[in-house]
Amino acid sequence: MIFFSSYSSGWRVLVFCQITFSAFNVCREVSAFSLLPTVPLSNLAAPRTVSASFVGRRNCNINVHFYNAPYNKRMSLFSSGSDEEEAMLSDIKAMRVKELKVELKSLGIGTEDAFEKEELVQRLFKARKEGRVASSSDGTTATTTTKTTAQTVASPPSSTSILSVPLTFRSLDSFRSVDASNSEEVFVRPSPGQFATLQADLPNGKYLTLLVDTACSGVVLRPSSVRNLGIPTFKAPGSMTAAGGTVGNTEVAQINQMIIAGNSFGPMPAAVQDIGALPSVMDGIIGLSFLNQFACVDIDFANGKLILDKGNANPPIPGGLSIISAGTMKLARIGIWIADVTFDGRSPVKMLVDTGAAATLFNWKGITDLGLSRNSPEISLNTNVGAVGADNVALRLTHRYVLNRSFNFEGSGVDLEGDTVNIDIGDIPVLDVLKGEGVGGILGADLFMKCDVVRLNLSGGSGKIALFKQTTDQKQQEQKQHETPAQNFPSADTAAEEPVAKREKKKKRQQEQYETPAQNFPSANTAAEEPVAKREKKKKRQQEQYETPAQNFPSVDTAAEEPVAKKEKKKKRRTYD
Repeated sequence: MIFFSSYSSGWRVLVFCQITFSAFNVCREVSAFSLLPTVPLSNLAAPRTVSASFVGRRNCNINVHFYNAPYNKRMSLFSSGSDEEEAMLSDIKAMRVKELKVELKSLGIGTEDAFEKEELVQRLFKARKEGRVASSSDGTTATTTTKTTAQTVASPPSSTSILSVPLTFRSLDSFRSVDASNSEEVFVRPSPGQFATLQADLPNGKYLTLLVDTACSGVVLRPSSVRNLGIPTFKAPGSMTAAGGTVGNTEVAQINQMIIAGNSFGPMPAAVQDIGALPSVMDGIIGLSFLNQFACVDIDFANGKLILDKGNANPPIPGGLSIISAGTMKLARIGIWIADVTFDGRSPVKMLVDTGAAATLFNWKGITDLGLSRNSPEISLNTNVGAVGADNVALRLTHRYVLNRSFNFEGSGVDLEGDTVNIDIGDIPVLDVLKGEGVGGILGADLFMKCDVVRLNLSGGSGKIALFKQTTDQKQQEQKQHETPAQNFPSADTAAEEPVAKREKKKKRQQEQYETPAQNFPSANTAAEEPVAKREKKKKRQQEQYETPAQNFPSVDTAAEEPVAKKEKKKKRRTYD
C-alpha cells in the first residue's frame, strides 16, 4: 500500500493505492506516479475505485482508491474549442443535478448509471455540442440551432443574484501563554484585526459560525462541531499544511445543505480539522471553494456585510466611497492568491491575501524585499511574542517592523492617518511551501480593516483586488448635509440643553410676576424677612409700654433692689435706737 501526494490549495491530496506484483506478491513503493490531477482536499466527493494494469519487467495490477473532485474550471475533464462552447460549458456547470437530469431525459439520454454530477455535465455538454434537441410531447423534434438550444435550456439564475450576508467580527480573547515550536514560551497578543464570520443555517434548525478566509481552499470544520451537529463523515487519507507546518490525518464531512442569506448551498464536503487557535465560538472556516462561485466578493467592514454578486464582476462602487488602491492577484501553486503590496513607499513584497489572518506578518524574505535587514534601525527585537496557526502550533515572532504611513497595491494607497500598525516577523512554515514563488508575508485583517470595503474577484484565472474608503472631503460633505436643516433638526447638544433653557425661562417669568405688582407680591427675600420684622416691632412696642409709665412699672433692676433698700433703712433705724 502506498500513498501518492500532490499539493493544492494548502492541502496534500493522498491517494490510497494497492499494488500487487505477480512475481513477488509484495507491496513496493512506486515513485513519480500520479493518477490524480491537482485537487484541493476540501473539494473531494464520494470515494471511487479505478483498476489498471501494465506490463513491464514484472506484471502488476493496480487498484487505486481515490476521492473524485467535482467538476470545475481548474480541473476540466475535457476542453472546449471556442468561446461559445466555453459559455455553454459554464452554463451547464451552474445547473443543479436535478436540472441536468431533466434536460438529459428530454434529450433521450439515460442518467440511471451516472452517480456524479461531472458525468451528467459531460453527457449534456456532449449532447449540446452534437446539436441534439429535446423531443416534444408528440414525438416530433424541434428545428432550432445548437446556439438557440443552448440559450433556451441554460440554467436559470438563482432567485437572488446578489447576496447580502451579515458579518460578525470576533477577536482573540486576550494575551495567553503557549509553548512555541521554535522557542520555549511565547505570548500570543491580540491583534487590532478581527475575524469576519458569517452564519450558515442547517436544515435541522442549528447553524454554523464560519470564518471567511481567502487563504483556505475549501471548508474546514472542528471535530467537536461535526459531532455536536450530527454531520456525517467518512474517512479520507489526507493531510493539511498549516501555519505550524504540521501534517495530520484528516476525515471529510459532508454538509448536505446549508442556507446563507436565504440561499441554499450544497452538498458541500468539508475537511474535519482542529482549529483550536481560533475563537471557540467558531465552528470552522469557509474558503475559496465557496467564494469563487461568485463573480465579485465585497467585504464591507464599515457596515458588517459580505456582498456576493453572482453575475457582475464589477458592480457599481458603494455609495459615498472612492477607490484608493487596486491591483491584480496571482494564483499560487497551492491554490491561494498572492498580490504585490507596497509598505511605506518601499519596494513591493509578495503577500498572501488572507482575510482569515487577524494580523499581517513578514518572514525574512519579506524584510529583504523591503530593503531592510535584521540590523536595520526600523527592525526591533520582540520579547516572547508569537502567533498560533490553525493547527494549534505556536510560532515565535522574533522581530517587529512598525508600519507608519501607508500601504497599497497600485494608486495612492491607504493612508494610516497618523496611526501605526505593528507587523511581527518570524519563520512561518506555511510560507516555506511558497519559497519558490518569493512570498514574503501574509496580508491580514488588521490592514484590510483600515478600509471600508475590500473587493475581490476570485473566480477567474487572474484575480483582482480593490480597496474602497470614504475620503476626508466626502466625510465633510456628509457632515454638512446633516447640518443644513439645522433649524428643523437641533443638534444633540441643543436638545440636551433645551430643558435647562425652559427652566431658566420659567424662573424669569416667575420673577417678573413678583416684581411687577411689588406691593402685592413681596419677593422671596422679603417674605423670608417678614417674621423677623414682626418680632422686632413687637419687642419695640413692649419696651415703649414699660418706658411710658415708668413710675408705675419699675424696671427689673429697681424691683430687684427694693428689698435691699428696706433692709438698709431698717438697719439704720435700729442703730439710732
